[in-house]
This record gives sequence, C-alpha cells and structure tokens, in this order.
Amino acid sequence: MTAVKVVDWPCHAHTLCKPDDELTKATPNANAFRKYFNKGIMFRGKMFGLVKKVFGVSPLVAGGVRWYIVYEQCKQINEFGVEEILNRVIPTCLKEKYSEKSVNKLLDSADKLNLGKVIVEFAIVA
Repeated sequence: MTAVKVVDWPCHAHTLCKPDDELTKATPNANAFRKYFNKGIMFRGKMFGLVKKVFGVSPLVAGGVRWYIVYEQCKQINEFGVEEILNRVIPTCLKEKYSEKSVNKLLDSADKLNLGKVIVEFAIVA
C-alpha cells in the first residue's frame, strides 16, 4: 500500500506565520487602542453591554485561536468610529467606573497627539 496525503495544503489559518503580529507591528497606535478596548470588553461586563447598546451590535472580543479576529476587531472598531467610541462610550465608562484601568489606558493611547494616527491606522487595516 502507498501512503497518500489527504490534503496537499495545510490549513492556511494556522500556517500564515501569524500575520496579526505583522499587523500589530505596522499599526502600533491602533493596536494600543484596540488592545485596551479589548481588555475593557473581554469578560462581557458593563462596558461590553454599553458598547452593544450604543452601536446596536455586540463588540467582537479578540482572543483565542483565530488569528484573524484581530483584523475583524480592527474592522469593527473602524466601523464604530474611534471618535464615536471616545464620545459615546468612554464618558459613561468614566462616570460609572466601568473597566477603569483599561479605559484610562485607552484614553492615553488616543490622546490629542495620537488620535489622528489611531484613526488612520484603523482605516488602513479595515
């Protein structure tokens, strides 16, 4: 008997050398914003519920095995709009003390000096 490979190509989702690493290196400002946004919504707490209420859709949480969830989350943040998140979600989070550490770090990542870079980098990724 001869051994035959069932599939000649490996699963591309697991063999693309983690392109999310390259994505995050190329967009450091957007990645910092996305990382702190992700931490704020990760455990489906009050910030998650607020984002869902404001935008009418559940926010994507980037974590787990699928590397492309980082891209999908960047795309969703771009669709929500960075300024919309800062204007419609973050004030309530600050007032009600939702995910305080993550929200403060998110604000630091999108300060007046970096906000334009954050917006442009999300647009490039999306």
